Amino acid sequence: MRRIALLTLLFAAACAGPELAAPPPLGPVEIRKAEAIDAGFEGFTAVAHLGMPEGFVPTSASFEVEIRDVVVARGTVTPTMEGDEAHVRAASKYAPDDKFAELLEEGANLEFILRGALSDGAREVPYSVAAPVRGPRIPKVKIWHVEASSYYDTKEINLVFFPRIENPNSFEVKLEQISYKLSVNGVELVSDGVTAKNELVPPSAASQVELQVALSDANFKDVGKYLKSATGLSYRIEATIDLPLGQIPFEAEGPIVMGKPAPEGFDANKPGSSSD
Repeated sequence: MRRIALLTLLFAAACAGPELAAPPPLGPVEIRKAEAIDAGFEGFTAVAHLGMPEGFVPTSASFEVEIRDVVVARGTVTPTMEGDEAHVRAASKYAPDDKFAELLEEGANLEFILRGALSDGAREVPYSVAAPVRGPRIPKVKIWHVEASSYYDTKEINLVFFPRIENPNSFEVKLEQISYKLSVNGVELVSDGVTAKNELVPPSAASQVELQVALSDANFKDVGKYLKSATGLSYRIEATIDLPLGQIPFEAEGPIVMGKPAPEGFDANKPGSSSD
């Protein structure tokens, strides 16, 4: 009986075999570069370039992006490898939605922290990088020019306003539309105008749109007076520029230069007056 028990123990020990060796400890990652790419009006991509410990090839990476002590993005991505270097790319906002308008008005330069852990399924190694990112700037709007044309036969004044939208960012900005009201000498001529739908303003450049309105007896009873004198008109524009993440209010006012007055013999009160 004792012989049988001894054989059983020997057989169990043989089946167990040698213990599996624990994975070797990993050294730290090497921080080679951090950068912000693919910047847009709504967000950017934070990128970490990390040198891997010998023998470690990560298959996933957790991440979180922090800006001004607030975590604005987190998740898991698959890193790409170039030699022994892993690239972790994390899409991120500049700020939480309820803080974006405040950040936009400030137009500040920012710094992001990208951190997390790389994993090969069995082991993990942490990483943390930081780099600057330029926050988005508010597009600037101004009335670049007002063109006035007189039509003496029809007793009309045609006005064309040229709002100019300047984009101070290094990426294009999409305007959903510009809604506006337009008054001339206190008379509201356009109450619900819309222009520049889906207009793209190029990076570090400007885009110009046109607003047109005609003054006639139907909407501006003193049109004949201003056709004759060619002076005394002024405008006011109240507009809202709709962006994907908010609105920019805009107001402008100023004189309208008519150019030369009506030709000799012109009488706004009589049909068939002389025309220019």
